[in-house]
Amino acid sequence: MKKIIIITLIVLLSSTLIYAEEPSSWAVAEVEEARTNGLVITEVESNFRNDISREIFCKLIVNMVEKTLNQEITVTINNPFSDINDMDVTKAYQLGIVNGTSATTFAPNNNITRQEIAAMMMRAARKLDALRNTTYTQNIDISGISFSDQSQIATWALNDIKELYKLGLMRGVGSNAINPLGKASIEQSILLSLRLHKSISTLNQEMTAKENLSFAVNENSVLEVRVSDLANGIDDSVEISNLAGSNSIHISADKKSFEYTAENVIENVSHDFNATLTEGDKSISVPFKIVVKNVSNMSAKENVNFEINENQRLRITLNDLVNNLANDAVIIRVEGAETVAIMPNKKAFKYTAEYVSENTEKNLNVTITENGFSIVVPIKISIKDVTLGFKESPEIQVIESESKTININDVFIDPKDDAYIIAVESSTIPEEQIVIASDKKTFTYKANQVDQNLMYEATLKISNNGRIYENKFYIAVNNVVNNNIPQKKYSGEYYVAIIPATEYGKYVPFTELVEDADNDEIKGVQIFRLGRKTPAGLYCHFYPINHIDDVICGYTTRQASGSPDSVQMFKVVLSDGKDNVEVKIKIIKRW
Repeated sequence: MKKIIIITLIVLLSSTLIYAEEPSSWAVAEVEEARTNGLVITEVESNFRNDISREIFCKLIVNMVEKTLNQEITVTINNPFSDINDMDVTKAYQLGIVNGTSATTFAPNNNITRQEIAAMMMRAARKLDALRNTTYTQNIDISGISFSDQSQIATWALNDIKELYKLGLMRGVGSNAINPLGKASIEQSILLSLRLHKSISTLNQEMTAKENLSFAVNENSVLEVRVSDLANGIDDSVEISNLAGSNSIHISADKKSFEYTAENVIENVSHDFNATLTEGDKSISVPFKIVVKNVSNMSAKENVNFEINENQRLRITLNDLVNNLANDAVIIRVEGAETVAIMPNKKAFKYTAEYVSENTEKNLNVTITENGFSIVVPIKISIKDVTLGFKESPEIQVIESESKTININDVFIDPKDDAYIIAVESSTIPEEQIVIASDKKTFTYKANQVDQNLMYEATLKISNNGRIYENKFYIAVNNVVNNNIPQKKYSGEYYVAIIPATEYGKYVPFTELVEDADNDEIKGVQIFRLGRKTPAGLYCHFYPINHIDDVICGYTTRQASGSPDSVQMFKVVLSDGKDNVEVKIKIIKRW
């Protein structure tokens, strides 16, 4: 039940959003009909009673024209207005339905009066007549039509208002008044659009021959012509019943088109034809010309092959591809590879070979056109593997204060035996840290001591197979001192060293006290006495010995066997030069 309630609320909310302002009661039925016909655009769905602006009217009327024609209007002009850049406004201006308020302004937000919208609707009706070859706006008798407020109608709008009124598209406001200066609302504009759409859509278009028809075809080519190419007002019932003028014409089985096979000519030749089109019991004759164009003797060269090393660029010209080349021949397409760039003059193209692991062949097709005649030239490009590849962002690890020998193979893949280093370039590595070997096969990098891990970028430039190559690489210098801080090794608070009665002292290796306690890391020892617990007159000493590996625990006074243990505690601070670790030692001398 909860799910049903939620769905109901959503529907109600959606309805509120779409119909925030319902049309007036007198307009509801026609607005719904307009919506069914696709004539209510999104911009007007929630404000039907508002005055319509010039911009919204353009969107509404262009949508109606395209629905009536069942096709979109193609824009063929540049937008002349500086105060709006809207495709529908440009279309309406191109169709002659609207004008600007000046040569460069449109005033898109200005509202439209009833006399203005009457003029615009009649312009749209006449344009639809012309595009559909109908006569809806012809011979409209407006004699005897007048209005009680006719004196308010501008001279330029009077006939358009009368014709729109006569056609039943615009209605008065009562008392034989038309209210020409009143603002036109969105719902009124929708109704006018619907009525015009319905009136023109129901008219039968008259089949009429198109004038001054001429078709062009290249020699030895086939031209297809459909009935819609020959006449206006064509529907599915129109057929080609007869064609006179040549034996080279073949009418299709459905009689909706014909094909003409052009002969070989030594110069351009024009032929006259006459087609008879039939629609029911009506027939029309359509004269037209077919011009057969003489194309050049341009022909594709055979077995066009090229060789190129990987990662090299090859320039191929028209002269490499065709015989009998004419000045107007151009390359229009190269298929078979992505690394192709046709030159701006279209007389040549460049092909860049990719890296290959072995010798490889590429097959390309080059389309060349000349005076409307096209040929396709197949070519083969052999790409040679020159055994050199580039490692992607190679990273070389070096420990601080150490040297590292780096060779060409660390940066490049499979260099040839004759490859040698030309230079190692870096904006961040001092020159004295890089030394190229005498054989130029390797170089040495001497790392400085660093406080933290660092990364340097460099470029290795080499000669390989007689060509120069460059590749970036990175040197990662690792800080190891900070990574090896000595750590206490024993458990408990003290390391306990027991000295038997028979021994003078005891050596305690550093390795028993701390981790990472090698000669290179422990740089110094500090000793602090913490306290002692011994019989009166006895004491113990803690001595570091000369080398760094061990410490010695000792004493200087002898006692009789069986005497109580002598106990001494020490704190020893060990340092690797940067970091310290404290250890505590308890020395127990047993007598």
